[in-house]
Amino acid sequence: AFTFKYGDMASFYGGLEAKIGTPDNKILEAMRREHTAEADSREYFTTSNYGLTTTPATEWAFVVEPSQQGVVWPVETRINAGCARVTLPLRSFSPDEDTLENRLQKVNSRLATLGQTSMLIEEAIGGRLYTGPLFVKFNDLLRGFGPALKGCLGNRYVTTTHAVNSCIVKA
Repeated sequence: AFTFKYGDMASFYGGLEAKIGTPDNKILEAMRREHTAEADSREYFTTSNYGLTTTPATEWAFVVEPSQQGVVWPVETRINAGCARVTLPLRSFSPDEDTLENRLQKVNSRLATLGQTSMLIEEAIGGRLYTGPLFVKFNDLLRGFGPALKGCLGNRYVTTTHAVNSCIVKA
C-alpha cells in the first residue's frame, strides 16, 4: 500500500523541467545515449501487463533501427502471448512505404492545417518508445516510485521524457 502525495501549486506550474531537469539540446543524440549507453541500457526488465522482457537498448533498436538482420524481437508472454510485434521502419526512399517518417509527414500536414507546430522525428520516436515496454520505466521515474524505478540505475531519461511530453502535447 502507498499514500498519494500531491504537490503544491509551485510544483504544478513548474512543469516538467522543474520536475526532471532540462533536456539536452542535441535531442536525438541524447535520446540514443539514454537508451544505449547508460548503466541500465543492457539490463533486462519485464512489463507486468504484457510479460515482455527486454532492455532499453533493444527497444531503441526496435524503434530506430528495426531493419537489422537476424534480430529476434522480444514477444509478449501474456495477453497476446507469442504474438510478434510489428516493426515500423524509420525511413525509406519510397513515399508509399509505411515508415515512421511517412506517418509523421501525414501528421504534420494535419497539424499545419490547424496552424500548429510540426512534430519532430525525435518526438515521434519518443512517442513510439513510450507506447512500448519502456512506459514502465518512464512512468515510475515520473512518479518517483514503482518496481521499475530501481532498475533505471540512475538513468533519468530526461531528454526522452521531454520528447514524449512534447509528442503528447502536439498529438
